[in-house]
Amino acid sequence: MDALSNLLAGPRARSAFILRSVLNPPWSVRVQDQAPLSIVALTRGTAWAIPDDGDAVRLRPGDIAIMRGPAPFTFADAPSTPVQVVIHPGPRRTTPPASTCARSSTSVRALGAPATPTGQP
Repeated sequence: MDALSNLLAGPRARSAFILRSVLNPPWSVRVQDQAPLSIVALTRGTAWAIPDDGDAVRLRPGDIAIMRGPAPFTFADAPSTPVQVVIHPGPRRTTPPASTCARSSTSVRALGAPATPTGQP
């Protein structure tokens, strides 16, 4: 079994959830939900995957980041952008300093602002 197969087979994902994010810079999302595995697919713009114990990695459209948990990590438009939303177990979302965010009423949880018709802010 290769390294990617081991990574995907090991966590045995249960109680998975999907979060769709449409964000305009500056933005930063801290993920500390203790999930064994998180997968992020970037479809537009650029982003940074910032693990607590490693180097930040720049993502471009078409890139996929696979984050092995339960260690927390941050996704942001730039490594220096302060955290604006924190994802906790449950999944519960807060904004610093821990005020609760509104939940989406759609079947796929959504975070951020609606996209403009051209996809530009």
